[in-house]
Amino acid sequence: MQTSLTMATTFPMKPWGQSSGSCRLTAAAPGLSAISWRLQHTASRSLQAQQSSAQGRHDHLDVVDDRLMSPGGFQPSIWGDFFLHHSDPAGSDEQQAWMVKRAEVLREEVRRTISSPTTFSLHQRLHLIDTLQRLCLDYLFEEEINNVLAEVNIANVSDCDLETVALWFYLLRKHGYRVSSDVFKRFKDEGGRFLAHSPMDLLNLYNAASLRTHGEIILDEAALFARKCLETTLPHMKGSLAREVKCTLEIPLPRRVNIYESKYYISRCEEEAVVDEVVIQLAKLNSNIMQFHYQRELKIVTRWWKDLDIESELPFARDRIVECYWWMLGVYFEPCYSRGRVILTMVIAIATIFDDIYDSYGTAEDCELFTKCIESWDTKEANDLPKPMKYALMKIFDSYKTIENELAHEERYRMSYLKNFTIDLVRGYNAEVKMREDGYVPKSVEEHLQVSLRTGACHLLSCTSMVGMGDIATENSFDWVSSMPKMVQSLCIILRLLDDLQSYEREQMTPHVASTIDSYMKEHNISIEMAREKIHELKEETWKDFNAEWLNPENSQPKQILDRIFNLTRTMEFFYNKDDNFTNCHNIKDTIRLLVVEPIVVVSSQGRSEKDNNIKFNYFYLHQRLHLIDTLQRLCLDYLFEEEINNVLAQVNTANLSDCDLETVALWFYLLRKHGYRVRVSSDVFVRFKDEEGMFLAHSPMDLLNLYNAASLRTHGEIILDEAALFARKCLETTLPHVKGSLAREIKCTLEILLPRRVSIYESKYYISRCEEEVVVDEVVIRLAKLNSNIIQFHYQRELKIIARWWKDLDIESNLPFARDRIVECYWWMLGVYFEPCYSRGRVILTMVIAIVTLFDDIYNSYGTAEECEIFTKCIESWDTTATNDLPESMKYALRKFFDSYQTIENELAHEERYRISYLKNFCIQIQTIDLVRGFNAEVKMLEDGYVPKSVEEHLQVSLRTGGCPILSCASMVGMGDIATKDSFDWVSSMPKMVQALAIILRLLDDLRTYEETWKDFNVEWLNPENSQPKEIVDRIFNLTRTMEFFYNKDDNFTNCHNIKDTIRLLVVEPF
Repeated sequence: MQTSLTMATTFPMKPWGQSSGSCRLTAAAPGLSAISWRLQHTASRSLQAQQSSAQGRHDHLDVVDDRLMSPGGFQPSIWGDFFLHHSDPAGSDEQQAWMVKRAEVLREEVRRTISSPTTFSLHQRLHLIDTLQRLCLDYLFEEEINNVLAEVNIANVSDCDLETVALWFYLLRKHGYRVSSDVFKRFKDEGGRFLAHSPMDLLNLYNAASLRTHGEIILDEAALFARKCLETTLPHMKGSLAREVKCTLEIPLPRRVNIYESKYYISRCEEEAVVDEVVIQLAKLNSNIMQFHYQRELKIVTRWWKDLDIESELPFARDRIVECYWWMLGVYFEPCYSRGRVILTMVIAIATIFDDIYDSYGTAEDCELFTKCIESWDTKEANDLPKPMKYALMKIFDSYKTIENELAHEERYRMSYLKNFTIDLVRGYNAEVKMREDGYVPKSVEEHLQVSLRTGACHLLSCTSMVGMGDIATENSFDWVSSMPKMVQSLCIILRLLDDLQSYEREQMTPHVASTIDSYMKEHNISIEMAREKIHELKEETWKDFNAEWLNPENSQPKQILDRIFNLTRTMEFFYNKDDNFTNCHNIKDTIRLLVVEPIVVVSSQGRSEKDNNIKFNYFYLHQRLHLIDTLQRLCLDYLFEEEINNVLAQVNTANLSDCDLETVALWFYLLRKHGYRVRVSSDVFVRFKDEEGMFLAHSPMDLLNLYNAASLRTHGEIILDEAALFARKCLETTLPHVKGSLAREIKCTLEILLPRRVSIYESKYYISRCEEEVVVDEVVIRLAKLNSNIIQFHYQRELKIIARWWKDLDIESNLPFARDRIVECYWWMLGVYFEPCYSRGRVILTMVIAIVTLFDDIYNSYGTAEECEIFTKCIESWDTTATNDLPESMKYALRKFFDSYQTIENELAHEERYRISYLKNFCIQIQTIDLVRGFNAEVKMLEDGYVPKSVEEHLQVSLRTGGCPILSCASMVGMGDIATKDSFDWVSSMPKMVQALAIILRLLDDLRTYEETWKDFNVEWLNPENSQPKEIVDRIFNLTRTMEFFYNKDDNFTNCHNIKDTIRLLVVEPF
């Protein structure tokens, strides 16, 4: 058997480092091309064969098959293709190697601690072993732990307290030692109560008692006593102790799955400082190392699952491949069992397909024929099956062949056992279909279990758990599991009873086979509630059977084999705790995300080399820091962390990117340029990502997305970014038809409007939902984003009330019926300029100004004659209404309301701010507003004369002014605080290049959408180090430009406001 260092060149699913029969720390094997190609090739051959054999038959299948819709209403997959594209930037070979090396050093320190019997008391040694197990470090110290347990097995515990004795009993029984329950007799008083003095006494006693067998009356009494006391005590507890008691009352510790809880336990140990720091650091490194393995395996199984195309071909089936993997991760979490996990995941996913075919799709006749095809392991009789069942059959056979191909020649005998168990499973399913069709309820639970004991698939999974293991699994092991030993029977019964307890109500909603609850009710003529209670008691009695077999000294199978069966049983408790958490997968998404997506931050320690202190070895990795900043911005939380974000960007500005991938470099470039960095942020960073043919080395859609977004911040002369933009866009357009879900939406949105040009507040609620669904960000961030969204929504609603009242007082509808009534859309537009609560006054003033500009536009475009527009223009120029006698009443009315509104704005400014109105009147009104109406008037004359300017340049001499951008740029500062100075108003009044570029972009968006060169002009000014204006000022100009992209995307969404009504409603009406 080869080691992990060479396995990548052969097949990454093989078990790593198993030749010695033990597991050890290894870096995750790089590369997945072998399995990826093989599975795709197999799928391709299968599809071709299917298409060939289907020709000319089953023409009736062209009719819509209503059964394809899931009658169980199963939730769609949470994860989709996430793990196909997910790449942990902290997982480079160099970083993994460093972690493995560092972990080995820490491992030696812990090893010496475990092996030092004179250093610790009995309780401390037991506590250390318990801690190592709960931190999932025990596999690194198997020999040392076994030696300690052999020593403490013969220890004298007569003077030990209840907490220590119970921990001693629990650990020894958990490891197969049949120690006597008599050790607890001395802890009972004359009244039969146990002498427990603390919650820890009760917890350890309850956990010890959960490993009882039949006839151990003192442990039955201990379990009842401890449970009652813990339930009484729990309401008065807080913190981690309360959580531990609650979890233990739900599932006792011996039945819990350590890997599912390991990250929480690492955090708890660190917070409570109850274990040596060396152990904590090793646990963190080990967790991250294992996570790399899990992510690579998830990529393998996700690709296999995607090639099956379940979503399209079998839409009635549960799409739960990640949950299948997570389930089987509880069977063996150690890195050395990589191949075993992948094979076991494939088989449980196939078993799920079987379950849904028999439960939710197939008729009795279909299921009978399907069963015969499985029994013969042949598709010859499949012609009369519906297309989905035939498709499933071929894919299942192909998948078993894939599994066989991954076994060594001397291991392939295992496939005959696997097939026999699979056949037995579908026979059980078929028997249940007949029971369902006949409406038959077995007369007793015992009769029910004769069939249902097999349909939980536990016997199949018990066998499969050994298929991918190393030499420890022998033919004798497969003969043993094939004999359906008592341990496997107990596992099957426990699963069946757990499943029925949690799925009963859901399964009553559709035609379904009777459950053990129904049989118990029938057998004893009792209520549902009483039957459920009795089924729960039966489950507990079955656990006694299981424990008896676990402790049976005559069991000849190696502990590694029996551990798989015990772990399988533990996973059943987890997946059916309070609910069917496999079917209702949202219950466990955060737990999955925590373990297989989020790495643990490892704080640098003393003595680390200078290279290790480089930012790429800061264990909040560069990519993660960048991704967090990007996420905070898109969630509109960045304004709460301005100082922190600026500090991080100042740090990463000097980062060494030589070892970073394209996705990270592009994200780094995009974020820094977006924040105005140009020094050191050179487009030359992309040179090394071009091959000899000029193609960019992009390996994923995220590479392309980040590259395209980075290239959108290019300036004139940056040829490599021009090339990157063309390359990335073309590739994304080609990729889009082949991706689904949020990735497809992100690509589509980016092709319409690049991320740096999008308005974050307009998309924030969608992005909150996306982050929550895809579990790619910490739950704390999601909760903060939701609260923040609701808080700022209150501000927006109050502001909308203010401006709606002002607009209503203008009475536009009656007096200017030709004008667009768009006050809410005006507010929405200006919300994109500044969304932060602190700019409330600025938003209201800016909304009033853009609404007035809209009135001007409609007066000149839709109402006034050339002569009337000339007079109207002169009135604005003189800022006087005395010359309005020759104007229509509507234009007179508009003029008065316009002047009144500017007076209202002035009244809202503090005394020391009113100089701004002089700018707005003398500079901005006389220069900008007058310039605006002069522009409108010039356009009227062009329209009257039918004149077409000879060039775009000539056109822009007039039309550049009529978009209203110069006045909006100025007005955006009027309502701001002290950051807007006289110098700022002088600057904007000089029509700087940035404002010019904004005006041109709007005009081109409105007219032609040929504007990329102007965006380069804008980017030049944005990145201009000589620009003296504060970032808060130029941010407004950038945001104004972004809003133009939104409002003129595909249509004039301001005029045709129905296009955006749902977006507005989502943000300013609907709370989270």
